[in-house]
Parts: sequence; C-alpha cells; structure tokens
Amino acid sequence: MLINILLFLVGLLFLYTGATWVVKGGSTLAVLLGVRPLLVGITVVAFATSTPELIVSVIASLKGSSDLALGNIVGSNIANIGLILGLSGLLMPLHINISFLRKELPILIAVSLLFYVLSLDLNIGLTDGFILLTVFTLFIVFAFITARKEGNSGLAPPLPRLERGRIGGKAKILLAILAGMGALFVGGELLIRASISMAKEFGISEIIIGLTLVSLGSSLPELATAIVASLQKENDICIGNLIGSNIFNILFVGGLAAVVSPINVAKEQLTFYLPVMLVYTVSMMPLMKTGLVLKRWEGALLLATYVGFLIYLIG
Repeated sequence: MLINILLFLVGLLFLYTGATWVVKGGSTLAVLLGVRPLLVGITVVAFATSTPELIVSVIASLKGSSDLALGNIVGSNIANIGLILGLSGLLMPLHINISFLRKELPILIAVSLLFYVLSLDLNIGLTDGFILLTVFTLFIVFAFITARKEGNSGLAPPLPRLERGRIGGKAKILLAILAGMGALFVGGELLIRASISMAKEFGISEIIIGLTLVSLGSSLPELATAIVASLQKENDICIGNLIGSNIFNILFVGGLAAVVSPINVAKEQLTFYLPVMLVYTVSMMPLMKTGLVLKRWEGALLLATYVGFLIYLIG
C-alpha cells in the first residue's frame, strides 16, 4: 500500500513539473509569435495544462480502464469549474471578456452536450472518437482564424504579466516543452498504475478514483495557472485557460482515448456524473453574464458545491 501511495505522489510530482514546463514554454512561445493573451489562454495554455489529462486518459484507455479514462475527463472538467474557477473568483473578482460569452463558452456548452449524446449508447467508440477529433480540428481552425483577424487590427499583442521576465530563446523554450512532455508521460504511467492498484486494494471503483484523486491530480496545472493569473489580474488567461482546457478534455482527450480503445460508459456516469458536468458548464453562462463579472460570492458558491460533490463521492 505504501509503495502505491508513494508511486501516486511521485506521479503527481512528475505531472505537475512537466505541465509547468509545458505551460511556461508554450505560453512564452505564443507571445513571441504574436498571439494575444485571450487566444493564448484558450489554445496554447489550455492545451499545455490539459496534457496530464491527455496522458492519463490515453494510458488508462490502453490498459482497458474505461472508468478511469472517462472519470478523469469528467472529473477534471467538473474540478476546473467548481474548484479552480470558484477559487479564482473567490480570490479576486474576475472581469469577463464579452467574447467568451459570445464564442468560446457556447462552444464549450455545445461540445459538452455532444459528448453526452455520444455516451447515450453507453459506449464511446472509434466513430465517436473520430467525430470528437474532427470537431476539435474545426475548433482549432476557428481559433486561428480569430487570432489572424485580431492580428490584422494593427495593434501589437500585449505581453501578459504572467510571462514577463520569463522569455528566453526559442530553442530553450522548445527544449523545456519536450522535457515537460517526457515528465508527463512518466508521471501519467506512475499515476495510472498506482490508482488501479489502490482501487483494487480498497475495493473502490475506478470511476470514483478517476473523479477524485486522478482528476484532481491532473488538474494541478490548471489550478496553478488560474491562481497566478487571477492574482495578477490576467483574467483572459485565467478564464480562457479553463474554458479551453474543458474543450480540449472533451474533444481531444476524449476523442483520442476513444480512438485508442473504445470507452465503455457506466450507467451511473450517464445518469449522474455527466449531467453534473453539464450543469456546471451551463451554470457558467448566468454567473458570468451578470455585470460581466464573476463575483467573490459566486466563486464561493461554485467552490461550496464542488466540496459537496466530493463529500457525496466519498460517502
């Protein structure tokens, strides 16, 4: 048991360290290439912080642990909204860019509904995986078209405070990204092995392990990025990262995991956990729309409901 716990903690350390390198390298490279902070948050930083979920879910899918793979995706999306967005709003009121409400948030709601519909037959198979990856490709094209339109405005892209003082040569940045990816692979393998062993030893279902320990662990990069961005008032990076990460988790992580190996959907996931994810996702619209500010009490509300969700799972 102690060995499994140690492996789990070492896996988390590798995931966090690797994701930190990827986040810093990816966002710095995007700034050097002239991409605006809003697009940095939605694409580059979101992809970088979602790499732990990608590695964990793909490895779990390869090992035939569908409950762990799906639980990680659903649990991470719930944690991103309930825990991370809630905590960020509690620390500092978040001013919302109207673009999020008109473009990115409706996209997130739509892809969440798509994911639920594809799960109705209790299986996310090869065809479903290709559908998700196709939609993901369209989303990336949309993001880059938006970036190009903004780039044509003639305004120099502002450098996020999040990345000031951290810019190095492109070769050094690419090396950091590659090293981070290596650490993520090692961490993901250790985390999955330890999680499966602990689930068997304690008699806990892989769904619960995926929704709690694994999803919280793989969400650490989003948590660290969101807190730093919130305290430094980089609202576009903070919210863009969370919305972008959830889109990436569903379309890219879910799609790739399904292509690697079909994901079986348990009834309790379809009737409870996936609907919880949908409720959290849809609730962002009215919370952000009121005055275009996510107030401290709204952040506290999200955080409290997430704590209640965890207590329910543990119970």
